[in-house]
Amino acid sequence: MSCANCGKEIGNKAVICVYCGYDTINSSASDKKHCRGAGVAVFFGYTDAHGFYSGLINSALATLLLCILGWLLIIDFIGLLFPALLALRRVAFALNEAKYPVA
Repeated sequence: MSCANCGKEIGNKAVICVYCGYDTINSSASDKKHCRGAGVAVFFGYTDAHGFYSGLINSALATLLLCILGWLLIIDFIGLLFPALLALRRVAFALNEAKYPVA
């Protein structure tokens, strides 16, 4: 039998590969977990949800908090920008009225 990780020949009843340390018993379960973690990362990567799934709780919490803070700042920026754009539109409209009065 050959190791699924490094490809070197190992014994048929080997529990781990002596060359790379790959776990041959739990390899399919581990691979499935990595596939699920990758799927979570594709859809929720910006929030680091795959960090929660893989057990990196502190890193995932920090990334999630920074993500929420970023979204709040973007929303706040748009909230500040929108009234300014409305005020500019009113000024432009008033200048246009003064230049071309309606009879």
